[in-house]
Amino acid sequence: MSTSKDNWKPEETRYFFQLYAEERRKGNKVGQQMNKVGKKNIMDAFELRFKKGFFNWKRDYKNKYDSSRKKYIRIRMLTQNRTGLGYDNMGRIDMSDDWWKERERVNGMVGQLLSAGKPPM
Repeated sequence: MSTSKDNWKPEETRYFFQLYAEERRKGNKVGQQMNKVGKKNIMDAFELRFKKGFFNWKRDYKNKYDSSRKKYIRIRMLTQNRTGLGYDNMGRIDMSDDWWKERERVNGMVGQLLSAGKPPM
């Protein structure tokens, strides 16, 4: 059985957020929380496709949602009001090393984002 400490593959992350958005559109997110129906639908569809053994909403899915949201906010702060940004064919920010060094000088959290390669947008 896997744990939420496992690294999620990009395909798994994308699929999770596709499922999350779908359940939100269906009205299964009330306020800040996904309701029981939405949680069950996400967990069932994710398990059917990936068979990772993620059966605990808070430990497995909510933690992924929260950590991804924090990373997204950091990336938005990094790219907000910046013109001329380039992206590679995977949707990752593709800028020169000098650009990254300048961003890191201004904002120390860039190093955290780069630890796993250039961040996606």
